[in-house]
Amino acid sequence: MTRNSKPFLTRGSHKKSVVMPWVRSLRAMCSRSWEAVTSKVLPASVGMVGEMESKGENDLPGLTNTEKPRMRGLKRESKIRKLFNLSKEDDVRKYVNTYCRTFTTKSGTKVSKAPKIQRLVTPLTLQWKHTRIAKKKRVAKAKADAAEYQKLLAQRLKAQRERRSESLAKKRSTLSAASKPSIAA
Repeated sequence: MTRNSKPFLTRGSHKKSVVMPWVRSLRAMCSRSWEAVTSKVLPASVGMVGEMESKGENDLPGLTNTEKPRMRGLKRESKIRKLFNLSKEDDVRKYVNTYCRTFTTKSGTKVSKAPKIQRLVTPLTLQWKHTRIAKKKRVAKAKADAAEYQKLLAQRLKAQRERRSESLAKKRSTLSAASKPSIAA
């Protein structure tokens, strides 16, 4: 530690030599420790940044006298709709080309590049959505059919057990009647 540095309690420090004495668990000991943090001295030129907010009488050549278009624009579909006040029927892809770049290839053809629009609703995304919904419905219907079949199966098994117990009871009664000797003889 130098004269200007002060100890700070930091998380996830790589220095594990000086650990707080009140920490009990091993995990906390590994994640919290004291570390010396030295304050940075900024040069005097950084102070001029605050003074550059107001524009002077003359333009600076190459800096404030030329207008440069924004290279980066909005990429998300809903934000582009909001910026240009578009409806659901309007095509967003026509409006994203406001900051596209055109290039000439080696063969001499002009090619334009535009960024990919995120969250764009296309027929393919709608198809996937409909497929997901249909699959959920199929799964729910299959579960309901399976539960109904199990209920029907349980009823049939119960009826079969009852018939079997009745037939066994009849057999037992006939066997017991046949095995008893008659008293009248």
